[in-house]
Amino acid sequence: MNFYYNSNSTETESYKKELIKRLYTDDLEEKKSQQELVIEEEQNTQEIDEEELKKYNELDDKLYYNSNLEAFTLSLYFLNSQKDLEQTANYIKDSLKNL
Repeated sequence: MNFYYNSNSTETESYKKELIKRLYTDDLEEKKSQQELVIEEEQNTQEIDEEELKKYNELDDKLYYNSNLEAFTLSLYFLNSQKDLEQTANYIKDSLKNL
């Protein structure tokens, strides 16, 4: 906050106008710099490759895909007992050892 006192009212009015103008100009410059940053960020975003987007849209929603867009499926099994869980865990463990 700025305080300024002068017994001469014309000088005070002059200073007041100058101060308001400077504050307004500073505010405009700050807003302009913020807008420039936003514009720069928007320009830095990657362009969407229409062909790649088309490839993704053509993929079947019922399948899963790896990073090379090769389809694969998952088989899910639901286990009801501790014995089933243990047998399945051992089967997965053995299968991974054989890879």
